[in-house]
Amino acid sequence: MAYSRRHMLSSTLGLSAASAGGAALAACGAAAQTSTKEKVPVSIKVKTWTNIINMPWWEKAVTSFNDRHAADKISVALEHVPAEYWTKLTAEYAAGTPPDVIYGSPPETQDVATKGMLRDLTLEIKADKFNIGDINPPAQVGFMFDGKIWALACWNDTRILSINKSAFQAAGIPLPPQTLDGAGWTVDDFVNAARKLNDPANNKYAFIPEGGAGAVGRLAWLFGAYYWNDEKVPTRSAFDSPSSVKGLEWGRDLQTAHRVMAPLSFPGQFGGHDKMFPAGMMPIAYAAYKHITAGWQDIKDFEWSVAPLPKGTRRMHHVSPQAFAAISSTKHPKEAWAVVKDYSTGESNAIMAAVSSMPSYRKTDIFKVANVPQERRWMIKLINDAMNAGKPLVPHPNVKIDMTRAMDAAVTDLLTEKVSAQEAAKQGADKVNALFDLTLKK
Repeated sequence: MAYSRRHMLSSTLGLSAASAGGAALAACGAAAQTSTKEKVPVSIKVKTWTNIINMPWWEKAVTSFNDRHAADKISVALEHVPAEYWTKLTAEYAAGTPPDVIYGSPPETQDVATKGMLRDLTLEIKADKFNIGDINPPAQVGFMFDGKIWALACWNDTRILSINKSAFQAAGIPLPPQTLDGAGWTVDDFVNAARKLNDPANNKYAFIPEGGAGAVGRLAWLFGAYYWNDEKVPTRSAFDSPSSVKGLEWGRDLQTAHRVMAPLSFPGQFGGHDKMFPAGMMPIAYAAYKHITAGWQDIKDFEWSVAPLPKGTRRMHHVSPQAFAAISSTKHPKEAWAVVKDYSTGESNAIMAAVSSMPSYRKTDIFKVANVPQERRWMIKLINDAMNAGKPLVPHPNVKIDMTRAMDAAVTDLLTEKVSAQEAAKQGADKVNALFDLTLKK
């Protein structure tokens, strides 16, 4: 029969002495273990599809994270998969070899979450006392459903207008307001300015809508429209609402009646608005955060500025976010959460935001992470205000990518004069509702 040390002590010294001695020995053993036990290194594999031009900054973020967490022995291993990202991710998950953390936009992230591939972050968020309200709500809403939080929005994008300020001044056109709630700059002001700046006979249209039909469809939001019947859990299309029809008519008239907007195929032959605006080929274009901080900085031939979208019944901008999420099968949930949090709201996020979209974390000081001159900081505030007051394109997994494609196809038919605005609205709504019927029956 095997005897423990505790049993032998109790036999020779008595129970009371054994209890005291055993407790002391146990305490000494615990202390010795704590002082000598080494932390096991944990490497968190992060997968991204980001554009190759962003990779140097992502790699800087990896170095920063690994340096800051060296004492904790947590490190990040970055994998760049620019093609077939979601197909490869699904295959890896099925094979039991997925990454720990992924990067994605709402439709695809929602899809893998509904398939059980993502970890609900609610417990980690509560334990960390992280305030989810510190993330821009329109950016975060698409990653929260079924009472769970599947990802943290890391940054969000939108489009405001870039304008050739020199051209506006030369034509005697008042400059648009510098704030979202500024006076003037109605849809009529926009059309009047565009007509004065227009020269379609010489292939110079006043306005190029980046994003083509999708962007023109969103112009209807300026008239009170929204794609869905509910902002959080949509179940039907609102693409055929009266306000949507009115907005689609206005978008069509920019091209066919006023002739201030180029046809859909026009920008491609000149390299798109990214090339055309700096070259002075159009005085009004969509602009994002990256254009202001980097894309337009090399313009020397004219003075540029930005403006909010014009006001119909309101000014409304869309919000297009990205997020980081933890895979449900990760063997290191605590460490994966640390990566998700830092990449979405911490130092890593700030590093990548220098070349990415606006950080969705409200506590990030964008002026510290981007080289924005003092005189242009109001532009960043304008973009931030537009996103905080905006609406997401895909607020819930009920919305499928084929639905946005159906609406884009209807707008394309409108702009190629195959259908009226009323018919385009009905065509898009009918196709979307048919897809809703299929989705909600499952």
